[in-house]
Amino acid sequence: MKKIKKIFIIFSLSLFFIVSVKAEDISDFEIEGISIGDNLSNHMSKDEISNNDQGHYSKNSKFFETQLTSGSGPYDYLLFHLKRKDKNFKIHVVRGVTEITSLKECMNLKKNAVKEVKNLFPKTKLREGSQKHYYYQSSTQYISQFEFKNGDLVKLECTIYHEKDKEVHGHLMDQFEVSIGTSEFYNWLGTL
Repeated sequence: MKKIKKIFIIFSLSLFFIVSVKAEDISDFEIEGISIGDNLSNHMSKDEISNNDQGHYSKNSKFFETQLTSGSGPYDYLLFHLKRKDKNFKIHVVRGVTEITSLKECMNLKKNAVKEVKNLFPKTKLREGSQKHYYYQSSTQYISQFEFKNGDLVKLECTIYHEKDKEVHGHLMDQFEVSIGTSEFYNWLGTL
């Protein structure tokens, strides 16, 4: 079953990038039919949006993250970053996440996805590397990041959670993630 899921993820990522090649800017990209700039209340109720705040940021922060667990595509769940006081629920980041069983499995998924993005967007700036996770500080992220001229990003990453973070934060599974986001959000995140 895991092998079928892995094949489905690779196939879905290929379709995601193939469809996106005609995009003029990052807001044309979609993950499971949702893109940055969309109104999240078209996909979740206002109560669902506020009740699924992931709690990663303080209650008075500029942005917050909420989760949709019933996506219709290859991802186990979708996450969204919104401005906390935005009554229009404009999406600034869409993240599609799937759980993986090993770093090797994840790096293979990421390697294939990076090739797709490089071929489709040769003029975007690619940065790759690893870093400590911004929130789960004992865990590591392996990131391939494609930057557009305006600072918006497509990110492909593997997150491998350290046992210490698993003990402190409860159920955490290693994951592969595809995300699209605005420069405004990432600039804000860099100030934390």
